Amino acid sequence: MGFAVTDLRVQVDRLRTELRQISTKSLRAQVDNLDHGADLAGLADDDHTQYHTDARHRNEHGSFFAERTTNIVLTQDADTTILFNSIADEDDPNNDLTYATGTGILTFNTTGWYVIVVNINLSALSGGDVDIWITKNGTSIRIAENVIHDALQGYIAVSLSLMAKFTATDTIRVRALIESPDTATINGSLRTHLSAARLA
Repeated sequence: MGFAVTDLRVQVDRLRTELRQISTKSLRAQVDNLDHGADLAGLADDDHTQYHTDARHRNEHGSFFAERTTNIVLTQDADTTILFNSIADEDDPNNDLTYATGTGILTFNTTGWYVIVVNINLSALSGGDVDIWITKNGTSIRIAENVIHDALQGYIAVSLSLMAKFTATDTIRVRALIESPDTATINGSLRTHLSAARLA
C-alpha cells in the first residue's frame, strides 16, 4: 500500500510538471501571436488619469493669440499702452487668462508658469528711438530699448519673449514710447501680436 501511494505521488508530481510546461508553451505561443491592437481589450479606456492625452493637455493649459488690426501712431514722450484689439485664437477651457482688448491688460487667473511672446511691427520712423516694454502689475520686467528704424527695410520688427511664474490676479501690459522728436507707426497686421500660454 505504501509503495502504491508513493508511486502515485511521483506520477502526480510528474503530471504537474508536464502540465506546467505545456501551459507555459501554449501561453507563450499565444502571446507571440497576439495582435495588441485587435486582441487586447480595454486599450481605449482612459483609466490612467496620470498619463498625458491631448484632451487632458488642452484642459490644463490655456492659451490665446491677439493681434493689432489697425495702426497706432506713437507721438514723442507719450507713454502708450499697445492695445491688441482682436483675439484671433483662444483655447482656454479653465479660464487661466483674460485679455481685455479695450484696456490692453492681460490678467492671470491661475497661478503658474507662462510664456509670453510680443511682436511689434514699426514703420514711418525716421531716426527716432523707440522703447517697447512689458509691465507686470505696473513695473517694467522686459524691455527693448532704443529700437532704431532701418531705412533700407522700411520697417523694423521687435520681439519680446518672457517665461515666468505669475500669481493669480497678476497683470501685464505692453507699452511703447518714442523719445526722439519724431513719430512712429505700429502697424496693424499679423506681425503685431501678443500670445500667451500656461506651461504648468
